[in-house]
Amino acid sequence: GQRQARILWWALGTSIMAWASAAGVRPRGVQVQNSSAPVRGAVPAILAKQAKISEDATMIVFTTAEKDEIGIRTLVGEYHEGGANHGRKFYQKTQKIPGHEDVNVFLYFWDERDGPAFSGWWFGNQVGGSQVWSRNQQKTMVPPTQGWTIPWDGKVEDKLLVLGSAEKKQYDKKEALARMQGRKQEETASLTSALTTEWEGRVQRTTEKLASAEVDVEAALETSHEALAGDMGDAAVEEVHKQLAGVMRMLAETQRAVALESIAAQKAPPELKAEVMGLGDRVRKLQQRIKEEQQKLKNSKEAKAREAEDRARRAEEESREGEFAGEHTQQLEEMMPPALEKVDAAEDEVEKVGIAAAPLQIDVAEDLRPVMLQAIKETEQRVRAAQAAIGEARRYISGKLATVSKFVPSVKKQAVDEFSNLQNKLNDAQKKLTPYKAVRQDYEQRVQAKKNV
Repeated sequence: GQRQARILWWALGTSIMAWASAAGVRPRGVQVQNSSAPVRGAVPAILAKQAKISEDATMIVFTTAEKDEIGIRTLVGEYHEGGANHGRKFYQKTQKIPGHEDVNVFLYFWDERDGPAFSGWWFGNQVGGSQVWSRNQQKTMVPPTQGWTIPWDGKVEDKLLVLGSAEKKQYDKKEALARMQGRKQEETASLTSALTTEWEGRVQRTTEKLASAEVDVEAALETSHEALAGDMGDAAVEEVHKQLAGVMRMLAETQRAVALESIAAQKAPPELKAEVMGLGDRVRKLQQRIKEEQQKLKNSKEAKAREAEDRARRAEEESREGEFAGEHTQQLEEMMPPALEKVDAAEDEVEKVGIAAAPLQIDVAEDLRPVMLQAIKETEQRVRAAQAAIGEARRYISGKLATVSKFVPSVKKQAVDEFSNLQNKLNDAQKKLTPYKAVRQDYEQRVQAKKNV
């Protein structure tokens, strides 16, 4: 009951103190501490997980807030162990509040003897005293790091932290490292920004140079297209060749400049590096277009030269044809009768082979064997004669074809057609003759087959 009564008095005192601070009036015996707050930063993971504070004789109370808040500055400072209360050590703030040196600040634990609602760690003007500023409901053996309510029945103030002196040093070291890393990041960002600005300018200048080269390329290609489409003389075509060669030299210089930028761009920001590489691709495409156009001009020149040669050859042939056409026609007329005669003779010999072999078509009776053998003999003689006639006709025609190959085109064509027809007749005669070359074997096979029956 006495503890509950004291808590009611503490609540009243806390409310009055909070009102006075908000109004700018300090209650008697209370002075806001002016110790500077640590650099603002994220609480390390070890704190976020409520790591257990080592049992240290000195506790450090500090805030990460950037500006003073009601009640917090009164609590900030260094606390030394002062004894024990309800099974826990209690601590007293060593620094005095300027102007209010009679006000003490204690950090102590109160158990559940007055009920769970009053149990936990407290900041007050004395251990179990009538004035309290903050409370933490945790039942830890040492003051908890976070979870302090300000005022004692208000909301949790996460920016108020309590650490042992060793943990505070570790915390400060991590905060210093975080600040150093932050400065490095700012420096890196500054360097990156400067590098980006520099490379944006370099890429812009190179792009403008390439754009100028593209204009020259398009102009040269247009001139070349006109030359290819029209009937320009050799002098004009030569000028186009020179223009394309000049553009090619200019592109080579541009390519060297872009290549140097590409090497230097290894240190450029990725997007600008990619842009420089893209400029190199554009230069190579322009060079390829000029090369293709130069090849087209070269091919066109060669084609015109061939056309001129063809025209000269045709003119020569026409002149020659007019001069020798009559003579060659007469020679052809003289060649044809002997050729026709030889082909006709070969065809007649083949017909005689068929007549000689006619008796062999009848039955192969034994009493007719002498007749059959005589027919075979005559057939073989006719086959040899027919083959000789065909061979003679072929040789004659081949010789004449070699002769007419030198005739003027019009007569030459006529001669080739005539002699080709005669060769076809000889081929037909040869097809008819070939089966008769094996007449004796055929007869013997028929006789044997009959015997077997």
